[in-house]
Amino acid sequence: DLQRCPVGSNAVTEWDVSVVVQPWKSPSCSVLSTAAVVPPTAASIAPSQSSTETTANAQSPGPLVGGQQPLDLSSVDAQQAALCAVSTLNAQSNSLYQLQLVSIVSGTSQIVAGTRYRMRIATGLSTTCRNDGSTPNLQRCPVGSNAVSNWDIDVVVQPWQTPSCNVISTTAVAPASTTSAPASTAQPLAPLGSAQPLDINSAAGKNAALCAVSALNTQSNSIYQLQLVRIVSGTSQLVAGTRYAMRIATGLSTTCRNDGSTPDLQHCPVGSNTVSEYDVVVLVQPWQTPSCNVLSTTAVAPSTPTPMVGGSEPVDVASTEVTDAAVCAVAALNARSNSVYQLELVDVITGTQQVVAGMRYHLTMTVASAKTCLNNGATPSLATCPVDLSTAAQYTADVVVTPWATPSCTVLAVSAAVTGDQSMGVFTGSSSSSSSSTSPALWAAVGIATALIVATGVVYVVRARAQRVSPPSSDALGERLLQDDS
Repeated sequence: DLQRCPVGSNAVTEWDVSVVVQPWKSPSCSVLSTAAVVPPTAASIAPSQSSTETTANAQSPGPLVGGQQPLDLSSVDAQQAALCAVSTLNAQSNSLYQLQLVSIVSGTSQIVAGTRYRMRIATGLSTTCRNDGSTPNLQRCPVGSNAVSNWDIDVVVQPWQTPSCNVISTTAVAPASTTSAPASTAQPLAPLGSAQPLDINSAAGKNAALCAVSALNTQSNSIYQLQLVRIVSGTSQLVAGTRYAMRIATGLSTTCRNDGSTPDLQHCPVGSNTVSEYDVVVLVQPWQTPSCNVLSTTAVAPSTPTPMVGGSEPVDVASTEVTDAAVCAVAALNARSNSVYQLELVDVITGTQQVVAGMRYHLTMTVASAKTCLNNGATPSLATCPVDLSTAAQYTADVVVTPWATPSCTVLAVSAAVTGDQSMGVFTGSSSSSSSSTSPALWAAVGIATALIVATGVVYVVRARAQRVSPPSSDALGERLLQDDS
């Protein structure tokens, strides 16, 4: 049926046949003879043709029936034969991803018991389609330009058989050497299965990097979570899955707890001074559970000194976490104080933080006595309890915050951080008239009073005593204060 089965123009031959048709018989036709018509030879050419034309025709005989014929590269039959070969290559491959037929470069066809195709084909690896046995489809599964390679294939197609195609051989074509093209344009293709440059913005690369960061968080005893900042560089390699070797930048987020959740930089920002780099190797096998396996993680030594993860770092004195730690220290001061009024946190001046089993804060803060709020164990709150700033003093505090514990903060130490000038400043105006003639005993009493201010905040009591001992002739009273241990 020529309409259903078209032929190539270069495959036409002529036959002399003799047939007898007898419709009343079965079969109704009988072939008496068939004889192939021999193509014209040089001797049969008309005498009017020149000798040059005669010689040319004699040297260019028509294609031999049963011999190899030039292949129509765009024909459906050739495409099907090439797809058959690519399917065989995929079946032989241990790659996670599927090879696709890019084009037929060249080829021939030969009529045997079927049709034999000898072709050179270009194939490419598609990282969007899994090697699941389906028929390659370049339109659905695009390939990267740096993943194309050539193959010489030999395929026999016999439509009446199952399967209809048989791949006799497949041979990888070595990339052209650098001598075959100018040095500026020669770009040898990397062999399939070797490490390829990684697209650092690809979703697959990012997922592998997140897997590595999750492993780092699992190994860490930090309360806070490492976040993936970016992929610096890397390669991917097709093995039984995909092997990623990457350098990644990570940062510590003090807003998200290390609770096993997937790192998410958008919801858990990091401080610029907490960024560090790691070299990681990750094997991704989507058909496994878990789908990724972290083979190694190695911290990269910084090229310039940066804060070490786990070391002390400057704090943001305005942050909620630092304020909460300072309030905890002030609450500990109030618990030890016998003052009627409550001490309040005025501000945090400086401080550092250190990741331990929790977060350890070393803070310098300003504290003052409240004007109206009694020391009844309530949490200090400057908003509801205004302070007398003339009672302000500096303290240093060492606090460990462990949010998962009860109580969530532990005050390791808290002490006064008041200079000599600041100590005497409390008494300015009440003892200035005695500065030239008071005895050492009186100044010792003033020193004790200053210590009481720092320790208890009972400023008004000490001031009253200071006014009583201010006259120059009060040496005896000063001596009595010392004896009474007041």
